[in-house]
Amino acid sequence: MLAIPLSATVLFAGWGVVSAGLQGRGADRLQSLVAVSAAVGELVDELGRERVTAAELVSSARGSANPLLEQVARTDRVVGEYRQRRGRFGASDRDAERLLAPFDGQLMRLPGLREQVRDRSVSRTAVLVRYRVAISLGLAVRESVSQVGGADGQVADLLRVAAALSRASEYTGIQQTAVLAAGGGVLTQALQQELAGARAGYDEALLTVTQRSSARWRSWLDQALSGPEVLAAQRVDDVVTRSRVGSRLRVDVDEWARVSAQRRERLHAVQTRVDADIAAEVSQRRAEQWATTGVLSGAALVLVAVAGVLAFRQGRALTSRLRRVRDAVTGMAAVDLPDLVRRVSVADPANPAAMPPAPAALAAAGAGRDEVDEVTAAFDTLAAAVYRIAIDLSRQRRVAAGAVEAVGRRCQGMAHRLLRELDLAERDEADSRTLATFFRLDNLAAQLQHATQSLLVLSGRSLGAVHPEPVALVTVAQAALSRIQEYRRVVSGAIDERVAVPPALIDDLVHLLASLLDNATRYSPDEVVVTGHLLGDRVIVQVTDTGSGIEPELLRRLNSELADPAPMIEWSTFAGRAWPRWRCWRRHMACGCGCCQGGRVARSRRSRFRPASSWSRPRRRGRCPGARWRAGGHPAPALRPLMSPPRRPRGPRAGRRRRRGVSSHGCRIPWTRRPRYCRSSRRHVRRGVWTR
Repeated sequence: MLAIPLSATVLFAGWGVVSAGLQGRGADRLQSLVAVSAAVGELVDELGRERVTAAELVSSARGSANPLLEQVARTDRVVGEYRQRRGRFGASDRDAERLLAPFDGQLMRLPGLREQVRDRSVSRTAVLVRYRVAISLGLAVRESVSQVGGADGQVADLLRVAAALSRASEYTGIQQTAVLAAGGGVLTQALQQELAGARAGYDEALLTVTQRSSARWRSWLDQALSGPEVLAAQRVDDVVTRSRVGSRLRVDVDEWARVSAQRRERLHAVQTRVDADIAAEVSQRRAEQWATTGVLSGAALVLVAVAGVLAFRQGRALTSRLRRVRDAVTGMAAVDLPDLVRRVSVADPANPAAMPPAPAALAAAGAGRDEVDEVTAAFDTLAAAVYRIAIDLSRQRRVAAGAVEAVGRRCQGMAHRLLRELDLAERDEADSRTLATFFRLDNLAAQLQHATQSLLVLSGRSLGAVHPEPVALVTVAQAALSRIQEYRRVVSGAIDERVAVPPALIDDLVHLLASLLDNATRYSPDEVVVTGHLLGDRVIVQVTDTGSGIEPELLRRLNSELADPAPMIEWSTFAGRAWPRWRCWRRHMACGCGCCQGGRVARSRRSRFRPASSWSRPRRRGRCPGARWRAGGHPAPALRPLMSPPRRPRGPRAGRRRRRGVSSHGCRIPWTRRPRYCRSSRRHVRRGVWTR
C-alpha cells in the first residue's frame, strides 16, 4: 500500500533530477558551441586577411610570398584552436555535425588553394571567390549557433550581435578587395553593384548591432568607429560611392587598403570583446544551471530519503498492526471461537449466568479508525455473529435433546412394562413352544429397550438404571447379547471371570457392547467372537468379526473425531449407530476429568473394532470412574481391577427370588444363552458363575 506513493515520489524526484541534468548538459553544449563560434569568428577574420594577401600576391608577378606565409601561419594557429574546440562534438551530436561539416570541408581545401596561390596558378577572381565561400560558411555557423544550441531569447540576441559584427567586418573586406581588384581603373557596372551591395550589408549589420546590443556594447562600437582613420576610410568610401560607371576611380589604392584594414581591425576588436562577454554570460548561466541541478538533486535525494524513512516507519507500524490482527484473528479462529462454541454447547442457555461471555473486541475503540481497524471490526462482527449462532444452536440442541429424551423416557417405560409383563408370563409357563415364543418376544423387547437407550444417549442423558454392586464381565457380555437380533452367531470366547464392572459403568458398557456386537453381526457373514482378558492391571475386550472393514479415509476420519470429538458427528458415519456409541463411550469410558486421551478405531484383517478397556473400583471423588479407549490400541492407566465377584449363596431360595432370564444384578440373558433350567431343583447358579 505504501509502495505506490513511494514509487511515485521516487519517479517524480528522478524525473526532476533527470530534467535538471539534461538542462545542465544543454548549458554545457551551448557553452561549447559559443566557444566554437568565437573561434570561427577569429578564423573568419584571419581568412579575410589571408584573402587580401593572396589577392595581392596573385595580382603582382614579382611580389614576395613571405607576407602570405606569415598570414597562413597565423591562420593555421587559429584553425588548430578551432579544431580543438570542435573536437568536443562527436558524431552523436548530429545537429552540430550538420552545422560545422561544410565549414570543415572548406578548411580542408585551403592547403590546395594556398599552393595554387604560391605558384600563381590561379586567377585573382577564383581566389577571391573561394575565400569568400569559406568565410560565408563561417558566418553561417555563427548565425546558427543560437538555434542549434537551444539558447534562450536573451543569449540568442547576443549571438546575433556577434554574428552581425562578423558580417560587418566581412563586408568591409569585400569593399577592400573590390577596390584593390579595380586598381584605380574604370568603374564597371558589376563592380559598382558589388560595392553597393557590400555597403548596404555593412549598414544593415551595424543597424542590427545597434538595435540588439546593450548600451555598453554600443559605446564600444561608437568608440571603434570614431577617429581619424575611420574618418579617412569614410571619405574614401564616399568617393567610391559617388563614382559613376565608366569613370576612373580616383582613389589611392594603398591608402584605401590601409584605412580599410584599420576599420576591420576596430570592428574585430569589438567583436572579440562581445564574444568574451557572451562566453562569460553563458558560463555564468551554465554554473547557475548546474547549481540549480545540484540543489534539485539534493532536494530530491532528501525527499526520497524522507519518504523512504516515513514509508519504512509507516510500513513497520502497519505491518506490526497487521501481524497483530493476523495473530489475534488466527488465535480467535483456532482457539478462542472453538473453545467458546464448546463452552456454549455445554452451558444452559436458559441460565444467563452460566453462559460464557461474548468474545472480546479486537478493534480499538475510538472515532479515528483506519482500514486496519475496520477489518478488525469486521472480524469482531463475525465473532459476535458466531457467538449468537452458537447460542442459538445450543438452545436448539437443548430443545431437540429434551424432545428426544421425552420420547426415549416414554419408550423406555413402555419397554420396561413390556419386559415385566413378559417375565410374569414366563414365570409359570411350562409349554416349551409357548416359552420359546415368549423368549423371542423377550429378545425383541430387549432390542426395543436398546433402541430406546440409544435415544437417551443421543439426548445426552443417563440411562437411568442404578446397580448396587459390581457385576462380572461375563454377565455384562451376556446381557449385551440379549439386546441384538443375531445373538446366535456370537460366540463367547475366553472371558476372565475375575473381572468385575463397577456399577456406574454396567448399563453403558452393556449398551456399548451391544452396539458393537450388532454392528459386527450385521456386516460379518461368519461368527463373531467376543473375548475379555487381563493384561497386567488392564482389561482388554475384543470383538472380532470377518467384515469388509473400514476404508482408510473413513478410518482416519473416525480416529480424528475420536481424538478430538466435536459436539456433533455426521449421522451417516455408521448408518446412524456411531453417535450413540460415541456418546455412551464419551460419558463413562472417557470421562472429562482431564486424564482421558480419547480413543482409536483399529483396523486388522479379522477384526472390525478392537477397543481396549479397563475397569476399576467404584468411583471416588476426583478419580476416573471407568475405562476408556486409547489411540494405538494400548490401554490407558487405571486403578487395579476388581477381581472375581463375591460368591453367591447356592440354591434358588438363598437370598431374594430372581426372575427367570434375569441375573441377580438385573441383566437380561438371551434364552439360548441362559443356564440350564431344572424344574426339580430350580437351580440357576453353580459356584457363583452362570452355567450354560
